[in-house]
Amino acid sequence: MPILGSFGAGAAKGFGLTSGGGTPFNVNYLVIAGGGAGGLQASGGGGAGGYRLNTGETSGGSSSSEAAKELITGEEYSIVIGAGGASAPPAPTYPITTPPTPGTDSTFADITSTAGGMGGGYMSGVTVMGGSNGGSGAGFNSTTQVNPGIAGQGSAGGNHGSHSGPGYAGGGGGGAGAGGTQGGANAGNGGNGLTSNISGTSVTRGGGGAGAGRNPMSIGSGGSGGGGNSSKQSGVAGQNGGTNQGAGGGAEGYTAAAHMTGGNGGSGVVIIKTPTGIVANFSAGVTSSSSSTPTHNIYTVTGTSSGSETVTFATG
Repeated sequence: MPILGSFGAGAAKGFGLTSGGGTPFNVNYLVIAGGGAGGLQASGGGGAGGYRLNTGETSGGSSSSEAAKELITGEEYSIVIGAGGASAPPAPTYPITTPPTPGTDSTFADITSTAGGMGGGYMSGVTVMGGSNGGSGAGFNSTTQVNPGIAGQGSAGGNHGSHSGPGYAGGGGGGAGAGGTQGGANAGNGGNGLTSNISGTSVTRGGGGAGAGRNPMSIGSGGSGGGGNSSKQSGVAGQNGGTNQGAGGGAEGYTAAAHMTGGNGGSGVVIIKTPTGIVANFSAGVTSSSSSTPTHNIYTVTGTSSGSETVTFATG
């Protein structure tokens, strides 16, 4: 398990140094978990991955920015990029018996964003509820529960419509910035994500996936920030959530004909912003890119090969 070094004013040994000789510094971060997969056969959209940020901009669930974060040079810090959830295989029978999956968590140091919930649906003898954060959309059947989301990480998924008549559609998955809309006579839309300029440009991430209904209902729209659109009928897959946006996948529609899958959830991302003069060194299994401004170094991490990857900071 990577070591999380002691940090803060109490660890100082003289100005600018800790008892171990490292230099404390403040870091900005954006940590987004993997989004959940969309459901199939008139189900809910996948929820966006948890969204945590401390740059002064809006954090997940339209909450206030998180507090300043102090780290120390020379210490190892854990870093993990969450994968997007996988859709369920095509189901030739109804109700379905194999659910889609949620995403997985992303971590930087002791900051963890929780995985996006999968899209709920009418499962045989099973109540499908997305796991957390952005929240999943609910499927059309009343046994499926909407996920409320986690405060400070994401928003609730939309509820399902009725089990009969025109209100057959699933709800949209919750996004980082807004909840998914309820399904009914039309498919529920995914909740919108949030915009940040931590990387030096303004980028929207963390959209929820759209719910789906029975043919010929409308196609639901994924939330801004990569949320996947739903399909209108079986035989057409829901759209995948945006890669490295932690976005939810769109759900598949329903007819009695061919069957496809919902969209996969999008993978997460970690963006780290350090003062000029502080550089990051990653372990071999980390995929990253870097840029700089006159005042900061910016590191965008898009992949980790294992759950034990690390980053160490140094002056330079």
